[in-house]
Amino acid sequence: MKKMVSRWSWLMALVLMVSFAGNVWAQSKPEPASIAFNFKLAELLKSDLGQAIPMDQVTGGPGGEIAEAFLKAQSIRGVVTLPEDVGAFMMMQGDQLPIDAYVELAYDDSSESKEALETIADELEGQSDIREEGDLRYFSPKGQETNIAIILGIPGKVVFLTDTYKHDSANFENVTDSIKDAMKKAGAAPAGIFLDFDQARPLIKSAIKMGRQTAPPAAAGFFEIPSQISLLQLVGNPGKEPALTLTAISPDEEQAEMLQETLQGLVGMGKMAMQQAPPDDPGAKVANGILGQLKPKREGKVVTLSLSKIEGLEDILP
Repeated sequence: MKKMVSRWSWLMALVLMVSFAGNVWAQSKPEPASIAFNFKLAELLKSDLGQAIPMDQVTGGPGGEIAEAFLKAQSIRGVVTLPEDVGAFMMMQGDQLPIDAYVELAYDDSSESKEALETIADELEGQSDIREEGDLRYFSPKGQETNIAIILGIPGKVVFLTDTYKHDSANFENVTDSIKDAMKKAGAAPAGIFLDFDQARPLIKSAIKMGRQTAPPAAAGFFEIPSQISLLQLVGNPGKEPALTLTAISPDEEQAEMLQETLQGLVGMGKMAMQQAPPDDPGAKVANGILGQLKPKREGKVVTLSLSKIEGLEDILP
């Protein structure tokens, strides 16, 4: 039984990474999501960075077959609402997640995709409690009290959700207005992660309070960074310039200026640290190349960091 629960937990983590009876489900709509993400997985894996990833190591170990099946998806998108206190994560038990999540993997109609969906179904069959709603099959950890399920039966889709959601593509609209605006501006970028700090503020404050208790005095200034951010987004455009852009929107221009100065200081500290590395170290060369590109820029309340192609990355990947 422990092995089965562990297996299910691994499956949930995998769905969230690649990139999350009857009336029990969707009793109440969750708060607007503080995190949204969207990855055009097939496009990203064809990029230079994707080609450099040692996929045989990802799919060659235990669970490799289902990992490969998930990676056959064309895209993955999701929304996540976070709890108000970091203690919810520390108290997490078994397959009860302290978040509200709705995550969708989309497949094309190729024979490879159909085979991948069959692999996922076969993997879930023997280790899940299954309930049916029309053509949909809900798979949840066998014999466990849980708030999570994977839905199969939607043509070309695999959906992971917690019990505050019911299957509905409108769930992707359950995000804050700030995230909606940011996603519109990001357009058709193949990768995007959006975090509304204001919406997640209670959780952030509780995490900072906990962190301050054990952090050294020298780290005190870093705890001010979250208060200088209202929205954070990371947008990826492999093969284009820039390839990666981190954008932080601050509450006001004063906070944005402070954030810019903090980021400049962090980049400077990174450069100083890399001076101690051997000059012929491949990892140091990559790190120095990245740090050399990171130049925080500010325009009003918006602070950005951009990164072009990372040279030498293929030399340090296993």
